[in-house]
Amino acid sequence: MFYDRDIQVRGLYRHGSVEQLPSGLLYLSLPERLPWQPRNDTVLYSAKEGEYLFDIVAGHYSNIYSAPWYIVEIVAQFQPIPLIDPSVPLPAGLEIQLPSTEYIETVALGDSLAETPEL
Repeated sequence: MFYDRDIQVRGLYRHGSVEQLPSGLLYLSLPERLPWQPRNDTVLYSAKEGEYLFDIVAGHYSNIYSAPWYIVEIVAQFQPIPLIDPSVPLPAGLEIQLPSTEYIETVALGDSLAETPEL
């Protein structure tokens, strides 16, 4: 049996593909995640107890983007250790790195990733 279909994945990656190898094992592929890289234009934010990533992103980007919620997963991926589930409250003191609008528009939303796998 061969599988080639979209699957639902929680967290950073919303779509992937799965296929069954001749050995019978299932092979799961996920889209490439955004690369984290230290940048001089990154803003550091210290999370307060129980704060959600959405609240931080909305507060920081609301004057720049009319719908900042669509970049929450970009910010989650941008962390040195990515936040897997942005719907979980953050611990107090967690340092959140907020990427610049240049990074968001040229890397995350642009075509500057090496290759984007087809699903």
